[in-house]
Amino acid sequence: MRTQSLQEESDGPLRIWNCPEPSFIDDALRKQLPSRIMQEFLDFVLRHLIDYPDELILTKLDAPKKTIFRIRLRQSDIGKVVGKHGQTILAIRNLLSAAAARHGEKAILEIVEDEDPNR
Repeated sequence: MRTQSLQEESDGPLRIWNCPEPSFIDDALRKQLPSRIMQEFLDFVLRHLIDYPDELILTKLDAPKKTIFRIRLRQSDIGKVVGKHGQTILAIRNLLSAAAARHGEKAILEIVEDEDPNR
């Protein structure tokens, strides 16, 4: 028996879990879904990388064809997100950009440092 990949099985674009899109989703919600999924992806990955996930603040700024994600976290966790020579943050940004490009958008990830040195 030959196994097929998910892309071969689907008639249209690849969907999450290969399920048809629900009919109750209107155009406004359909435009918000890619940035919402990207935000959930970032939240999941970042919370598993850092030591203090409760202090992570992820904000999303929407603009036409562009979404800017800003993360604010504890100073000691910034190194974990950046990684050696910036490899970790580069990998996260590449995945984010690839996901956004599939929907004809751009995504930017910024790390915002606190001015409060006591944190």
